[in-house]
Amino acid sequence: MSKYEVYRNSKHGHPAIEVEENLETKYWKSIEMTHSPQFKKDREGRITDIPKDKYEKFIVKPTNSEKDYYFVRYIRNDPIYTKKEKWKDIKLNESNIKQINDFLNKKR
Repeated sequence: MSKYEVYRNSKHGHPAIEVEENLETKYWKSIEMTHSPQFKKDREGRITDIPKDKYEKFIVKPTNSEKDYYFVRYIRNDPIYTKKEKWKDIKLNESNIKQINDFLNKKR
């Protein structure tokens, strides 16, 4: 079993990696995942790069999809009712967990 579970966040529709759940406050902390980050654009509107301060690309894809997956570099604090069913086709491996742990350690 993975240290982190991936759930659907009904508030935003994206998969979310659960970091912490607090039943007393009725909130859960999560890191949002996406396969379509908001890219930086130049003056002519051409895509130039992915903002490294906002997104981090998973080294190993957590799905069988051809698309790359990223996680957003901030921790969401949403009401517990937004946490829906587990995302079944996303499996975090050791590499993904290490990336998440490194990010969380930098945030503390």
